[in-house]
Amino acid sequence: YFLALKIFNQSVALFALLVSALGTPFWNNWSSRAGTGYVEVTFIGILILLLTISLAKHTVINFRFIICSLILGFLAGLGFWVQPTIVYFIIPSLVYLLLNLRKKFFILFILFCLGFAVGGFPVIYYNIFVRHAGTTGALLKKPWGMRGAFFKLVSEGFPVLLGGRTSNSTKDFNLFTSMFLYLSFTVSILYFLKIISGLRSFKRPEFLVFLTLVSTIAIFLVSTPFNQFSIEPRYVFPLYSLIPIIIGIFLSRVYYYSKLAGGLVTALYLLSFVVGLTQAGPLSFLDTYSFRPLVEFFQNRNIHYIVSTPSLGHRIMFFSGGAIKAGIRGGGITEARFEDINLEVGRALSLE
Repeated sequence: YFLALKIFNQSVALFALLVSALGTPFWNNWSSRAGTGYVEVTFIGILILLLTISLAKHTVINFRFIICSLILGFLAGLGFWVQPTIVYFIIPSLVYLLLNLRKKFFILFILFCLGFAVGGFPVIYYNIFVRHAGTTGALLKKPWGMRGAFFKLVSEGFPVLLGGRTSNSTKDFNLFTSMFLYLSFTVSILYFLKIISGLRSFKRPEFLVFLTLVSTIAIFLVSTPFNQFSIEPRYVFPLYSLIPIIIGIFLSRVYYYSKLAGGLVTALYLLSFVVGLTQAGPLSFLDTYSFRPLVEFFQNRNIHYIVSTPSLGHRIMFFSGGAIKAGIRGGGITEARFEDINLEVGRALSLE
């Protein structure tokens, strides 16, 4: 709401808030999960965008400019500790500030780095003293499959993000409501691009929204192997900081020309979300079976080390409170998620 209000007007902000208040099934699902980091990073990212807009208006380097620059870096570092997807917000914000501040940007960047070092200290410490270059090794790989990844994001990812279907599925909730969501967002994005093309200056805050949208998609497409996983588009979850605003711009414009048409389109939006939520509400993503009997089975037999799949092994470790350690096999990149546990299990089982 505040981001839309800062950049556009109260009408756009209210429509964006209304769309956000109900949300899509995927949005509600990942917003109700503990420990994912995607929601927290999106929140921190919105704070970064708000602070970026404020900093871009500074004409002199004063005490407030220094403090805001340090806070901007701190939020960026804190966000990177929580989830690396914060780069979706950091890069466009720095580019936007460079366009607006010019020479003053270099002072800001020094202060930004100092703040980042404080906010991201746990990440920096881990990469230096615990696992050398662990973060860069996990994230920086040679890009591949970008064209296919873009097609998957459009054909599989955005339908989930927009609320037309659930994750890990290519089946729409309902032909009418799903098509309405896809077509209306297509019109919304085209109208937004029309606004951007009409800007007389790249220093306008609307351009920051455009930069964030483009950078999010571009960074995702080059972030192999994560870019191959679009059917459950959690790696582009931060787009939820922009999608309601883009929809809000369109709804606000329709309402401006006709209150009746605006009300009907908005009602259809909410109805479409409800249709999705009735078929894939947050509770529908829970496991339909209990792991506790299996945990008790292992504990009663004094079994503390097992080899399992990610979906089973991680849950057994969780429900056992860490008393049972699972070596993960067959999980692709998830096999390395708890490398120290994998090594411990391997050593323990080799001795038995």
